[in-house]
Amino acid sequence: MAQNAKDIQMRELKDLLNELRETNKLLRNVLEETQKEKAVLKQERLMCVLPLNHPNQNYRKIKERRDVLQMRNVLKAFL
Repeated sequence: MAQNAKDIQMRELKDLLNELRETNKLLRNVLEETQKEKAVLKQERLMCVLPLNHPNQNYRKIKERRDVLQMRNVLKAFL
C-alpha cells in the first residue's frame, strides 16, 4: 500500500514538473515577444515627433502598444 502511495506521489510530481516546464516555455516566449515589441516601440518613439496629446491614430496605436508592454512588465515582476 505504501509503495502504491509513493507511485501516485511520484506521478503527481512528474506531472507538476511537466506543467512547470510548459509554463517556463510560455513565459520565455512572452518575454521574447515583449523584448521584440519593446525594440519596435523604441524605434517608433525615435521616429515619432508627435506631441504627447496628439489625436493622430498612429500615436494611439503606439500608446496602446506601450500600455500592453507596461502590463507585461507588471506581470513579469510578479513571476
